[in-house]
Amino acid sequence: MSVHTLYSQLITTKDVGVLQNRLTELKQKIYSGSKTLDQYISEIFINDQRSLFYNFLSEKQIESLDPVRIEEAIDELLNNISEISVVTLRVAFFPGREVLSQVLTIIQEASKFKTVLDIIVLDQIIGGAIFEYNGIEFAETIEEKIERGVSQ
Repeated sequence: MSVHTLYSQLITTKDVGVLQNRLTELKQKIYSGSKTLDQYISEIFINDQRSLFYNFLSEKQIESLDPVRIEEAIDELLNNISEISVVTLRVAFFPGREVLSQVLTIIQEASKFKTVLDIIVLDQIIGGAIFEYNGIEFAETIEEKIERGVSQ
């Protein structure tokens, strides 16, 4: 899967869902004819995402007035998005986007895959986080450190 800059803003599974919904909405509206494609794109995508979508179309050499090619591009994007890996991150509180972005960068550099985070907030976690990918769990919490210390 080629990772496009349109995916660069995808940090969480919620971000993925929002992009999928916007792409699906645009795909449904491109043939309606009540507005121009540019108007639909401007309505559906906000600021940075809009310019990234136009950049994507430009890289694919697609005119924003060509609904057939735009539909094909949307299908490609939706297909690629469905292949993004998900790492579940269980934490005591929801960290800010900057922290999540840093965590995601570390994971992606290590895995070489485009990845997003599924954030689950658990009151039981006092400090640290629990990562899970493909059923494999890695806990780096205070509780885990104490348990490792007690068992040694």
